[in-house]
Amino acid sequence: MYVLSTLVSAEYELNYYRYKCEKLSVPNQFLLTLMKLRMHTPNFQLRRMFHISECSVSNNFITWMNFMDRQRCELDIFPNRDVTTLFMPDDFRQTFPSTRLIVDGVERPVKKPKIL
Repeated sequence: MYVLSTLVSAEYELNYYRYKCEKLSVPNQFLLTLMKLRMHTPNFQLRRMFHISECSVSNNFITWMNFMDRQRCELDIFPNRDVTTLFMPDDFRQTFPSTRLIVDGVERPVKKPKIL
């Protein structure tokens, strides 16, 4: 609910990809999208869980992905140079003083149960 509240009140005025899914509330639409993203839940399983058609699942997912993309692209995700320099390790700062951005390349596998 907190993440949903950060998306402003615009989620109640979504421009749906094909049609508005009247059967699902906005929080349930968001939950469906997060379940598909996090667990890669198949559409037929989401259809059964939320009691909607597979077409509605796809429509909802595409709508919410487009919406979240538009909302998040408005954020300024890059800190200014002073903040970058402040949190940079000393030896890194001496070797690469003009660094503007540090990218963390750690990969974390996502665990998915074999039997749902």
